[in-house]
Amino acid sequence: MERCRTLADDNLAQEIKAALQAEAADVEVSAAAEAALLAELAQRRAVKSPAAKMPLSRRWPVRRFLLSFCLIFCLSCVGVFAAQTGSGRGWVSGGPNYEVNSFAKMPGLVERLSFEPRYPQSFTNGYSFTDAHVSGVQGLDEQGRRMSHVYLELYVNYRNPAGGEDLTLNVDNIPNGFGGQVLQTRQVGNVELQYEEQPYKFVPPDYVLTDADWAALADGSLEISVGSDAVENNLLKSVVWVQDGVKYHLFGFDLSLSGEELLAMAAEIAALEL
Repeated sequence: MERCRTLADDNLAQEIKAALQAEAADVEVSAAAEAALLAELAQRRAVKSPAAKMPLSRRWPVRRFLLSFCLIFCLSCVGVFAAQTGSGRGWVSGGPNYEVNSFAKMPGLVERLSFEPRYPQSFTNGYSFTDAHVSGVQGLDEQGRRMSHVYLELYVNYRNPAGGEDLTLNVDNIPNGFGGQVLQTRQVGNVELQYEEQPYKFVPPDYVLTDADWAALADGSLEISVGSDAVENNLLKSVVWVQDGVKYHLFGFDLSLSGEELLAMAAEIAALEL
């Protein structure tokens, strides 16, 4: 089968996915076919995203998902790409969504969580709270079906009023790990903060991947996200860490902040007393 090289319309992909999911559970796949499909999947690391810019890989808040082997193979030809990350077969957003635009309302928002997060109202460099929300995420089973348990995670947004740059803090206790190349670290007590950078390319649904795109996806030097109106190249800067069994991710796109400055902001969060 000739590999398709076009990212298909999202609505069509969702319709095909829903139909194939209903049938995939009853399909048996031989070991040889499984190996071939995994090899095909390894070449297809582009991922579907919401319209808003968010980091796409499941080392961070936005979900990648893995369907059954036959479902992955069929969907690859209409532009739905997947990768297995964390435990189970992947993660998708689902469940409730609660929002607040006042820091005074944060206690009521975080009461919905099953863990106690650290989050400042502002940072010493001027970034301050703008809004926050709690949203749900569900695991997928081996047939690509949503599991019953819904994990809730916290997103807190900050803005620098001087330059208008935005940052997001994501906090969750979802049982999966981090990934990516660590460029710098900083120690706060027994917590290690890790700074990373990841190039992202946001593309329209009808974008055709170039040979350079495929090569960059294959070597991990680029993540591609579908959902923008035009092609955009951005750099994601992130600091990640685990503290008291809770995962933290402080991130932003095309920031003027250096790695040291972003690590200093993360250190302010890590130093907060619960």
